[in-house]
Amino acid sequence: MRERAEEFRASRKGQLSVRAWESDESALRVHMSLAFGNWPISSATPLVERFLVDLAVSRSVRTAARVRTTLRALFR
Repeated sequence: MRERAEEFRASRKGQLSVRAWESDESALRVHMSLAFGNWPISSATPLVERFLVDLAVSRSVRTAARVRTTLRALFR
């Protein structure tokens, strides 16, 4: 998962506004890297479900929405 996240982050640089890229980078670094680490992307479904629940109860609505948006883009 970490490798895919790094590829995703690099591919988005230059395609987004600086603020949007920084938002994606922060979501990947602060939230997703800690939650998923080196887990293979193929085993992500149960992890993602638990991550989204934890995110919803531990973060603000705005932060949770931003992280969900980045996560959705990562899996596309």
